[in-house]
Amino acid sequence: MKKMLVCISTLGAGGAEKSLVNFVNEYKNKYNISILVFSEKNNYYAKFLNDIPIDYIVKKETPLIIEKIINKFVKYIPAKLLNKIVTSKSAFRNENFDIEFAYLEGRSTKIISGSRNKKSAKYAYIHCDFLKNWHSINRFLSYKSEYNSYKRFNRVISVSPEQKKSFLHVFPKLDVNVIPNFINKEEILLKGNEKLNSDNDRYFCSVGRLEKVKNFNLLIEAFHNFRKKNPDYKLYILGEGSQYSSLLTHIKKLREEDNIRLLGFKKNPYKYIKNSIGLIQSSRSESFSYVLAEANILGVPTLSTKTQGSSYMGKYFDVIEVEHNVDGLVEGMVKLLDKKVFNAQFIINNEAKKNFDMLFKGVLGNYE
Repeated sequence: MKKMLVCISTLGAGGAEKSLVNFVNEYKNKYNISILVFSEKNNYYAKFLNDIPIDYIVKKETPLIIEKIINKFVKYIPAKLLNKIVTSKSAFRNENFDIEFAYLEGRSTKIISGSRNKKSAKYAYIHCDFLKNWHSINRFLSYKSEYNSYKRFNRVISVSPEQKKSFLHVFPKLDVNVIPNFINKEEILLKGNEKLNSDNDRYFCSVGRLEKVKNFNLLIEAFHNFRKKNPDYKLYILGEGSQYSSLLTHIKKLREEDNIRLLGFKKNPYKYIKNSIGLIQSSRSESFSYVLAEANILGVPTLSTKTQGSSYMGKYFDVIEVEHNVDGLVEGMVKLLDKKVFNAQFIINNEAKKNFDMLFKGVLGNYE
């Protein structure tokens, strides 16, 4: 079998990391896959990859101050030198890979773009909105440096057509394919059926990292206004992140402690989604909107502020899309109360499989 190296920043509990697990499960019997991860500190999804070789650049025991220094200096190290440093210390240093796959923008893209393996096919998978949430520039010394990194790939892969447009607006004249993330439908349905020990609340659910890009402050304000005419409902927010304290302060200021609950990270968010009235996403930016697809699989109606991801998901099922303001979200919540989900044709995985197969065969010919 052909050998594939996949590089990603962490195996933390994010959408790109979840997508990687699903991708590996789809292709591990067709390729010898190895995974190179920048940091071992946040590796929730590693336990789902026990049968795959994984090596970490920054080990779990590395002192935090050393990791911060390494993160800071990645920006100043040229791609080829960074790759040389990383591979010289990697458990995979003697491997000759047929495919080198940067699974996320930023550090992994920089590392793979510096590869000296002239025989490998190189791909970069992007997962952010480059017009609203272009965070990867922080890993490069300049715009030109990041642009040159992308030029070294055989193909850039985006997760949605709108994301492709945003990427090409920033980095024009590059070859970009649109291939959606894989979604584990069977796991979602299985975990969604687990029993939820609740207080029989009628609640809306929102899932995501507690970071500014997810815009939970807007959702909290909107739900507070919604309850003025609909006092019998609650809001559950699942996730953890740097904004926990500020969000809790906001909730207390509105005197909504009994009605808006920050439940933290949940290993099984699906049972919370399944038992909710509707799933709400209030993000400033989403490229794929994993959680909207998961809610639809569970038969739960969805509401989202307008993003690249919500627009793309509308291709497969009905999403209530609203503007990024309080009034829009309040109106959307009212619509959710009467919204029903019909059995949409869920073909995202079929499209992903077909397009990845065509991409890989176009370069390698066959799997074997």
